[in-house]
Amino acid sequence: MATFIWPMGRAAEPEPRWRVLNRSAREAVQSKDYAKLRAILIELRPLLPGNPRVAYNLAAAEAMLGNRSAALAALGKWAGM
Repeated sequence: MATFIWPMGRAAEPEPRWRVLNRSAREAVQSKDYAKLRAILIELRPLLPGNPRVAYNLAAAEAMLGNRSAALAALGKWAGM
């Protein structure tokens, strides 16, 4: 008689918050919801400190929203990375 032992694995780990936000940012870009993108990137920034893609995309979102001074400031931070 054969005995089967099924491994009792741990429950699936929750998806990291940065990954959830990254997916939401992509959806916001696709739907051209730049206000939502800006909010997501602001939340994402401390989770991925020093990430140039987050900095650049925040500058782009600010530009798309017509926030020229904020866009230029964000580009300045991006250039300094």
